[in-house]
Parts: sequence; C-alpha cells; structure tokens
Amino acid sequence: MVDEKTEKPSAQTNKTAGVDDVRKESLTVMAEMLGVSSNFMCVADDDKILYVNEAGLDILGYTDKQDLSGKDLRVLFPLESKEKTVKDIKKVLSEKSKRNLMSSLICADGKRYGAILAVRA
Repeated sequence: MVDEKTEKPSAQTNKTAGVDDVRKESLTVMAEMLGVSSNFMCVADDDKILYVNEAGLDILGYTDKQDLSGKDLRVLFPLESKEKTVKDIKKVLSEKSKRNLMSSLICADGKRYGAILAVRA
C-alpha cells in the first residue's frame, strides 16, 4: 500500500514487509535444518556431533549417521587447521551471529573436501 500524499509505502506495508522477511528467513533456516536444500550438521556445546543429514553424509563419504554421531567435531578438520577452525566457529556462536567460514573437511576415505561452513548461532 502506498500513501497517496507522500507516495511512500504506508506503515502497514512496512510492518508486513518486515514480517514477510522474518518468515522467509525462518523458512530458509527450517529448510536447511531439515536437509531440504543443503548439507547440515548440528553440534552440541561440547563440540560433539549430534546430527548429520543424508546430504552431509554423502558429501563426507559416510553411509550411517552413527559413524559421526557423538564424535568430536574436530575429527572432520585437518590437523593443521583443526583448533583454529573450532575457535572461529565458537567465536561466531558466542557473538550470536552468523558467518560463512572457509575450511577443509576430512572425508571418510581421508581425502579433503573444500567447504564453506555456514555457522549460525
């Protein structure tokens, strides 16, 4: 809706747009969590892997969720970047923000996989 006098969006339109933006982001996050459109992993505060969806398992070369469930997140990172990557992830989470981090992941066969980690608090 546009205010005819000022030709600017009305306050009602702005409120609706804000709600729609929140809904879109919520749906995107939910889709990611359900594994609809991306690889997904959930990690506990103690750095233990709680969940990996099928897409994540496929990329990493695992066949069973139990292969990673309960393991320390560090098993997925190369030795030379392991502690820095976990430190960077914890920093994003402590700031209650979201950021993409570049990293290599170690697959089940030992090969490296270049990845962008979408970290969200």
